[in-house]
Amino acid sequence: MTGTALAVDAELVVENGGRSYRVWSEGDRLVLDAPSLTALRALGTVRDALPPGVAPDDRLTEAGLTVELQVRRAPVASLGEGVVGDPLGRELTGADAAVNPLGVLTAAVRALG
Repeated sequence: MTGTALAVDAELVVENGGRSYRVWSEGDRLVLDAPSLTALRALGTVRDALPPGVAPDDRLTEAGLTVELQVRRAPVASLGEGVVGDPLGRELTGADAAVNPLGVLTAAVRALG
């Protein structure tokens, strides 16, 4: 796709291992919100967390989409359109993702409150 972003309108709840994950769209972003950092890590890779047929890597960029991973509504990582991945993001997500250290800290502090 060139010059045109894929339009995604989503709002759903995914159950995995007794945990609930919310997925919704915000403009050109697809957001996956986990209940905890442990729950997010339990998903394995981003590829495991996304619905079938939605692969990270080049397909998100081609579609003009960004996936934002959140924990307790704190953005902890992102991948896709306009995201420059980092080594930690690639290690944690299994895709070319960028980790947001402040978001990880925010999610950890919210767990305490």
